[in-house]
Amino acid sequence: MNTSMSNRTRGTMFKQRLNLTTPVVTAAVFFAVTSAHAFCRTTTCNPDFEPDGDCGRTAEKCVVKGAPLYWPDLCVTFGVHEDGSKLRAIPYKRAEDVARAAFREWISADCGNGTTPSIGVVPYGKIYCDKLEFNHDGAESGNAEGPNANLIVFRDDKWPYNDETKTIALTTITFATKTGEILDADIEVNSANIELSTSDTLVTSDLQSILTHEIGHFFGLAHTTVPNASMNPDYDRGDLSFRSLSKDDTRGICEIYPGTSEPIEDCTGEEPRYGFSRHCGSPDVADAGVLCSMKPNSLAEDDDAAPWAWLGVGAAGLAALVRRRRKTRVG
Repeated sequence: MNTSMSNRTRGTMFKQRLNLTTPVVTAAVFFAVTSAHAFCRTTTCNPDFEPDGDCGRTAEKCVVKGAPLYWPDLCVTFGVHEDGSKLRAIPYKRAEDVARAAFREWISADCGNGTTPSIGVVPYGKIYCDKLEFNHDGAESGNAEGPNANLIVFRDDKWPYNDETKTIALTTITFATKTGEILDADIEVNSANIELSTSDTLVTSDLQSILTHEIGHFFGLAHTTVPNASMNPDYDRGDLSFRSLSKDDTRGICEIYPGTSEPIEDCTGEEPRYGFSRHCGSPDVADAGVLCSMKPNSLAEDDDAAPWAWLGVGAAGLAALVRRRRKTRVG
């Protein structure tokens, strides 16, 4: 049976650089494309806020309006929820190791002439909060639990969105609506309904393939129509090929973060915007697949960072896409 991953739009990192020798969800989101390539980039354009409800698309189904999303930091962080997936017998340490390998694939991409993408990744270890949230006022309110973390979490008990048997994972990104700067990103894996594996031989739905796809969204890429790309949303059970980037994926990551030959030696991980916490920082958590509206004009010091900041395909849009393609999708 074919399966696919889902993505929404929100980010994460390590205390030391991943042990690399080279530098280092969700159904279709809103895309932009470079004219010469097939890869798509997620943009700030949201049809719900367009007068005609249209963000414009290329022949490759890439959105053409809006600012492309990207991390403005030299390094980003991520953390894995402490439970891993008890249902699928994937402990925290194994889940983090798989996540590291998936991140490494992207940050080690060959951008040509001995260069790799100009961004690093730092793991922050165990995260105790399992909620998707972006708290922009924790510091001001004196919240001792702190604000934010870029989270990878397994939904063992229930997949809280539509198409629970066809959606493998979902990525949610919080971004500045004028500039496209990514402020936060979280990945949810549908372990409740999708059998997962981490083996190279006894393969069901391969966790490393799933995370490689979702991490592409994490970095600002959207779905592509290129058949062999990790960012193609259709995944076949037992397939390990998503672990390795295609030329299309590589072009995409190297456009967002142009290649550098200088190792990012001081990549210790910028804390998430407004600080880091392993614990939940707010009772107000956004629902999946909707636009999250927070306190107006309170997100940042300037007008570039809007108080409502993430978008996704939404459950209804994802369901229609899945039914039409008759496949399980990756986010």
